Formats: sequence, C-alpha cells, structure tokens
Amino acid sequence: MDTKCRACRASIPTTHVSLELQAARCAECRLLQDLHPFPASASRQPVLAVPDGWTVETGPRSLRVEFGWWQPAYYGLAFFAVIWNGFLAAFAYGASDGLRHPLHLLYGLALPHVWVGIGLLYVVVASFVGRTTIRVGDGTLTVRHAPLWLFGKSDVELASIDQIFAVEHVGNRGARSYDLCALDPSGTRTVWLRGLPQAFDARYLEAAAEAALHIEDRAVVGELPR
Repeated sequence: MDTKCRACRASIPTTHVSLELQAARCAECRLLQDLHPFPASASRQPVLAVPDGWTVETGPRSLRVEFGWWQPAYYGLAFFAVIWNGFLAAFAYGASDGLRHPLHLLYGLALPHVWVGIGLLYVVVASFVGRTTIRVGDGTLTVRHAPLWLFGKSDVELASIDQIFAVEHVGNRGARSYDLCALDPSGTRTVWLRGLPQAFDARYLEAAAEAALHIEDRAVVGELPR
C-alpha cells in the first residue's frame, strides 16, 4: 500500500497503517488521518490529533479550545531576563546607597534599560501563566487571552464565516508564526488569532473550527500548505 500523508506528503510505512480501522499516522508529522474514501460532498480536511497540553470540548455547532503559551524557547528568554534585571537590581542598590535613599530609584525610570527589563519580565511571566481560550457558539467565534495579556481578543460573527484557513509568516531571521483567518462570502479576510508557534497547532484549529461549523474545507490563495 502506497499511502502518503495529506499534510506533509511523506510516505507512510505499512506499520503505521491500520486496515481494520482504516486509519494511518504519519511518521514525520504525526498526523492521524482517515483512510475511508471521501464522498464527493465531504470535506477533505484531515483528522488531527489534539496538540499536547490543549483542552478541547466539542458539541453540536460548538467548540471550546484552551491552551497555555509556554514554549521551550522561552527558557532562553527567561535566563536573559534574569541576567538583565539582576544587573539593573545591582545598579539600583548602589545608586540608592544600599536602599537608604529609595527615592533615587525614581531616576531609573528615565533609563531605557529599565523599561527593557520590565518588558522582558512581563513577557516571561505572561508566557508562563498566560492562556488562550477560543469558543465557537451562540453565533460568535470568540478569542480571549488571560490573565495578563489584554490585547488580541477577537469576536467574529459565525454568519459571516464562509471559510477558515491558516497563513504562515516568516520573520527576518527565519522565525515562523501562524495566524488563523476567516473569509466571508464577499472575500474579505479577518484575522482572529495571531502568533501560533507551530504549523500543526494552526492546522488543528482550522480543522476543529470548520468541523464545529460544518464548513466544507476549500483551498484559499495564500493559505498554509497542507
């Protein structure tokens, strides 16, 4: 049996194929996919496993997804934030004469290094405790971030969603991130979630949202390749 993954197009070995279940798991991207023949009217969106650490609840035309923000890459940022702010703390201790003149610390607010340190701490703490919750139901797709991040919330009317798709962004240094977008019947695009770090996470959310809304998957120009 020559089976190829619908996501990464890698060949799937026969040891990863279950003829009894009519399912296969890709050895490269770990995508779980249905091997049953597709009816002509069925969506060709592959069946995806829930990403590690995510909480997913589904119902009739409803969906709730919750996940944390912490990624292994943040360990390096946390280490750098500790070193940077440790240096600033030592400087502040000396500038305030061993904290005997605490009002001298106010002068530090004029230094950009202090604000960089505060920003680094905020990002690290927010990444450690932050969580995103996505809900589909009651006529709206909503995105909320808590408890420290107040930006990026989104509300999209379900009646205006004709298609859901993911797009990839590549930074100047090759860093990749992924956004989830909605397309309305007139062709207008709305970004409802930004900055996912993994392509698999974006593909899962696309598939889960379209399944909840009973949207047949179609190709969209510029979307993340399957």
